Amino acid sequence: MTLSAAEEHTIFQDTTPGNIWLSAAVVVSTCALGLFLINCSFGLHSRSGLVALLFWSGFATILLPFFFVLTRPWQRDRETLLILGIGITAVYLIRAIRFSYSIGLDDEWAHYRQLIVTLATGNPFSYNSILPIVGHYPSLAWVVTGVVRMTGLEPTTAAIVTIGVAKVLAIISVFYVAREFSKSRLTSALVTMLFFAAPTMVFFDSQYAYESLGISLAVTAYSLALMYFRGHSVLARRWWLAAFIFMCALATGTHHLSSFFMLLSIMMTLLWEAFQNDEPWKRLLLTFLIALSMVSTYTYLVARGAIKYIANQSVAPFLDFLNGNKSELRLPFQSAALQTPLFEVVISLGGQLLLAGLTLLSLWEAYKRFKAKEPMTWVLVAGLIYPMTVVGRVVPGVQEASNRGGGFVILWMALLIGEYAPRPRLWGTKGRILMATLGTIFCFSGFISGSPYYSRYPAGYLVGSPNQLDSYTVEAAQWMANNTDQNDIYCTDRLTSRIVGATSSATNVATIIPWTYACKDMFHDFRWKSRDGFFLHLRMYDYIIVDMRLSRNAPADGYLFDNEKGRTYTKPLSHKCLTKFAGVAALSEVWRNDHIIIYHNDAVRWPIPNELTPILQPF
Repeated sequence: MTLSAAEEHTIFQDTTPGNIWLSAAVVVSTCALGLFLINCSFGLHSRSGLVALLFWSGFATILLPFFFVLTRPWQRDRETLLILGIGITAVYLIRAIRFSYSIGLDDEWAHYRQLIVTLATGNPFSYNSILPIVGHYPSLAWVVTGVVRMTGLEPTTAAIVTIGVAKVLAIISVFYVAREFSKSRLTSALVTMLFFAAPTMVFFDSQYAYESLGISLAVTAYSLALMYFRGHSVLARRWWLAAFIFMCALATGTHHLSSFFMLLSIMMTLLWEAFQNDEPWKRLLLTFLIALSMVSTYTYLVARGAIKYIANQSVAPFLDFLNGNKSELRLPFQSAALQTPLFEVVISLGGQLLLAGLTLLSLWEAYKRFKAKEPMTWVLVAGLIYPMTVVGRVVPGVQEASNRGGGFVILWMALLIGEYAPRPRLWGTKGRILMATLGTIFCFSGFISGSPYYSRYPAGYLVGSPNQLDSYTVEAAQWMANNTDQNDIYCTDRLTSRIVGATSSATNVATIIPWTYACKDMFHDFRWKSRDGFFLHLRMYDYIIVDMRLSRNAPADGYLFDNEKGRTYTKPLSHKCLTKFAGVAALSEVWRNDHIIIYHNDAVRWPIPNELTPILQPF
């Protein structure tokens, strides 16, 4: 439903133009207050009720005024973009203040390694032992390297600034995508509000990782394709096409799923416009062919293993579930060691049910208007995809894929609801308060269901938590960086390996086949076996890094080693499993701090038979 200015005035009885700078000042002030409350909750380092109260109060203090001002009537596009820029920056800063140092999530360390190597060698395609596929999608490292060299910023600072700019660019693009379809500023504002409810918005899409940049570039490229499609003059269309080609190429080299999402979005829009027989639909065909050529050529020539990688990470676990493996359903916000509070469970489920109800109502309304061939009715099909990702959040092994998928297709779901959801008339100020409240609930719900409990509240050191990497681990990684080279191989737990691999040239044994189980099995047994000594003599690893805190409690996210993802630890490792290394004659302690010990392998080297030679793992 396209609303004219007069119709917007009918729905919203507030006719006062107001002062946008005063509104912006109010939003800035409330965002600052909200961030202060959130920072206080982070500083308490506990999981008490006070921490939760401070965190959610701060989050609501950011969102409620922001959403209320965003739906203000008679607001111009540039004023809306100003408010959007303030809001998305505040939400991004939640992640930025979550850590005492700027690189904190475990995935970030894999990309940080790529950045450091690119800065040192100038080759963004270098092999990455932590996450091999990153070496085939180097645009993130390439862009941040450019920022470092142009501005002189520290690499970590440049990385955080780059992702922050990308977040703002993505929100502006979402607004313009909705604007191109609906022609209504109000509808575009509602669509953008719903986009904030993506399960990956606050933390996952805010980390220094290739998907965070990729999804922003993909949405921007899609909006540029629409601008080229809608362009009124030849000169303008040429500029939009040139910008699209550049952004499409950058998105293609940044992240696999993001480039596929961009291609699929253009294709679905093209099919609908061709079905309507819209006169300039061939312009969309041109952008689709350009995107298809880039994505297919790049995938075949540079990242041929991407399809197999995606299948192994997403499709294979789901097929295992259908075959009866891992068939015990569990709530998406539960973890192995921590139980999510009842308040968050209720908010998550309630918000998802409200979104599901709005989606069904919007689908019915879109279906009724289908014969009229109204613009945006193509989201009738696209809107059905989002509920599938919600269902997938309770399927073992598919939770991460469903959350990340929801972060992509929520744009289509937001377009569907923003355009076709029922709107009571005569809402006025009370209606804006209602919309702001619902938007805040949706954001709460998406954040809870897409982010594990332990990732939101700092609580000291949590075993296995990807958000609890601390100074003790950084110290151990720095020693490895100063005393090892690319010929050295080390054995340790999953999270310690991320920082060691990012800061040193040594290779984690978990990236070598067929020996991936060797490190895990050695840590699991409280006895030193003859097989372990055999591996020492074969020099399967030169160093063993032992974090004694692994015996403190069960890992928060369920597993300790890369090749056992999906396993749930019900109790921590035995203390004897970690102290046994001190009694092995072939191992000498070379470094320690309060919690971490590094052992060097002094065993006599035996030659490795050719058929047992380690092979670097393909991505």
